Amino acid sequence: MVVSAPPSSDLPKRAEVRVEPPNVAGSLLRPDHIYQAMGLVEDPFKITPDLDYLYASSQHIENIRQLEYAAMGGALSVLTGEVGLGKTLICRKILSDFSATDTVKTAYLLNPPQDFGYLMVNVIYDLTGVRVQPRSGNNHYLVEELYRILLEEAKVGRQVVLIIDEAHRLPAEVLEGVRLLTNLETSKQKL
Repeated sequence: MVVSAPPSSDLPKRAEVRVEPPNVAGSLLRPDHIYQAMGLVEDPFKITPDLDYLYASSQHIENIRQLEYAAMGGALSVLTGEVGLGKTLICRKILSDFSATDTVKTAYLLNPPQDFGYLMVNVIYDLTGVRVQPRSGNNHYLVEELYRILLEEAKVGRQVVLIIDEAHRLPAEVLEGVRLLTNLETSKQKL
């Protein structure tokens, strides 16, 4: 059995009823009103890390100082902590500090790829703006390209710093590849 709806002209007409919401202006507390009452111009409790709201506790300052010092010496450093303690905010603070100088060039990977080749492609892109293509099973040429870039930067007096946020998500073999990058050096300095 097939049932079909009657033509629209056969449907009864409905009266349009428009209901206006009651006027309750000022009776509801909106977040922006609360912030204004506290003397704030915007929400300081956003879920995204915002440098304008960095609370520089003594521990944060010490972490930033140690990480910047290690980075300038070519060392591999790790910052760990529970969710919500400000690790990404510290990374962004370090990036901000380094961008204020012309002696440091940074590559920042927020959600690093799970493959060393693609990780290298992203690092090279961050440093040069040029997207190279990974080759299946052969990452040596990517390491050579990064080495060439590092040497060029060292010649003009710039240190290159790689920051990998969420590095705990990387497989062990990718972490080992990152560790091996610390072997890139000249006879005088780590690159």
